[in-house]
Amino acid sequence: MIQISDVRSNVYAAVDGSGAVKVGYSSNIPLRMYHLSRQRGRPVEVFYVEPDLEKANITELLAHWILVDHHDHSEWFLVSPERAKEAIIEARDRVASGERPTSRPFQIRRQDFGPNLEAAILQSKRPAESRKEFIRMAIENEIKRRQRAK
Repeated sequence: MIQISDVRSNVYAAVDGSGAVKVGYSSNIPLRMYHLSRQRGRPVEVFYVEPDLEKANITELLAHWILVDHHDHSEWFLVSPERAKEAIIEARDRVASGERPTSRPFQIRRQDFGPNLEAAILQSKRPAESRKEFIRMAIENEIKRRQRAK
């Protein structure tokens, strides 16, 4: 297990044995791992930390963009631990050089449905295969929302 210093903000990569990798940021990674382990129903362990980043939230967001074609769910990606580490390092360097992502890569909002869905897809910066996944996720989320509303 990696020793985690008590610093302001860290970007981390973690695994839970499912084959997916979580990329996130937190100022208290041990507490975050505790909560993730409870949510997932299995231990979640950190394998890489980029510590004490001034813009950890932006670095995490850009790492998500870098890995968007491998998005599984939430902030989990179907990539190797090494690829997740590379994405965090690349994002850190790009943020340090001034790059800023303009939006979340896979956040689907309620207003993206109906007449706005087509516009959201067109505005998406994803390749064609990722757009198909975006549409699938949007439809599934809308079905779930309607089921909850009943």
